[in-house]
Amino acid sequence: MATLWHGRFEGGPADALRALNDSLPFDRRMFREDIAGSRAHVSMLARVGLLDSADAGAVLEALDTTEA
Repeated sequence: MATLWHGRFEGGPADALRALNDSLPFDRRMFREDIAGSRAHVSMLARVGLLDSADAGAVLEALDTTEA
């Protein structure tokens, strides 16, 4: 698998980054739950007035596209 840092940096990624990326197989199984949490967060931000309805709609639409 190609790495993002190939050819850009002299060394490989730090151990912390490598450990974070090692969770990707688990993250793939949880992405629908993560998107559901993001939808709830966007809805809350809109409800309390920190995000206007147009922006909230755009984010929710992007989440729908991501999930599809």
